[in-house]
Amino acid sequence: MSWGAHAGIGDRFHRYMDRRMRSGGGTGNGSQFLFELEGRLDPEELGARLDALPGPWTRVPLQVLDGSPEIESFFNEHYARDFPRPESQEPLEAVLSLSDERSLLLLRWNHVLMDAPGGDLLVRMLDGEDPERFRLHDSPPSLWKRASRGSWLKALLAVHEHALRFLLGSIPGPAQRDRRADDPQPRARIALLDAEQTASVDRRAAELAGPLEANHFVLACALQACAEALSIGPSQRLLVPCPLDLRPPAWRGPVFSNYFSSVLLRLPGSVLQSTDQAIAAVRGAFRHALARRQEVANLFMMGLARWVPYPLLRLLMEGPSLRDPASLYYSKVELTAGRKGQLLGLPLASCVIGSSVLRLPGLTVLVSRCAGRLTIAVLGNGFRDDQQLLERLIGLLTGSEAS
Repeated sequence: MSWGAHAGIGDRFHRYMDRRMRSGGGTGNGSQFLFELEGRLDPEELGARLDALPGPWTRVPLQVLDGSPEIESFFNEHYARDFPRPESQEPLEAVLSLSDERSLLLLRWNHVLMDAPGGDLLVRMLDGEDPERFRLHDSPPSLWKRASRGSWLKALLAVHEHALRFLLGSIPGPAQRDRRADDPQPRARIALLDAEQTASVDRRAAELAGPLEANHFVLACALQACAEALSIGPSQRLLVPCPLDLRPPAWRGPVFSNYFSSVLLRLPGSVLQSTDQAIAAVRGAFRHALARRQEVANLFMMGLARWVPYPLLRLLMEGPSLRDPASLYYSKVELTAGRKGQLLGLPLASCVIGSSVLRLPGLTVLVSRCAGRLTIAVLGNGFRDDQQLLERLIGLLTGSEAS
């Protein structure tokens, strides 16, 4: 969580991202969790629990609605709304839709407040766990030192090499979806996997990538599905910011979250023709990036948000085109909240997670696990082939389609 007494690297950079996402009419830098519960949740009890949460807010607004809407449409209705601003006294908000049979609880917040793991801790506190268990045990300066392990000269060389490779890799630019969109509104395409489908994904991950590198399998499938949806050729490349939870088991180092833990993987279409090929390419590219200390270089770039003016930082982050260079954003979230199948005293049927896509032509695949079941979401702004990408990805993950 970003509940510190002063603004650190994460706060500064996420404020920069919020400003970047709002330029041109975006919704801001935010996330939302949607929990589907079996039965009717008491709104007064929920309001009391929200008010009791420790945090930097005056109150947590709660909107109570009647009805039992379809999950994807309900999620998207609010996903297209502006997220709370980072300077707001109400950076966290809740929406509850009720019927006699089920309750939909939606939590929305600005990323300056917390990331997805922080959101997981907040939901656990909302569910009654003691807040004292979640006190931070490390400080940003300590994390910085661990990330910069070794001499500063080596760190500066890593930053320099990373910048040169980034510039050289921009010519020609990475493959992206068509910027012309049918629908500019942000939206999510969602697949809720049942227990049998989730088990099939786990079996395939263990078989094809091994139990310790199962995330390589999931990302490989996402890249393969994206390459097909974008119809990229063998010589075209995908550029993917990749979180450090994909690190090889032998690698030892700090674990940050989201942008602070990412390396940039560049993979040509020629290595994405089969799932086995894609897994090997992801594993090799990731180890190569870590060998070149790319995570240190990225952390340094994010830290510039503390000192560099917004226009210059945007130029450094996006290059002369001032365009988000990523082909695909990828994230995988494991929630411990509701892990026993219940939340707030009711059976937990499903959970959907989403975060803002930077801007056109942004595209994200987000895989989450809650209460033993996987949810796959394709998030984007008007990408006309998002449903095709989602269906192909489900087929690759479960083995129901040839790979």
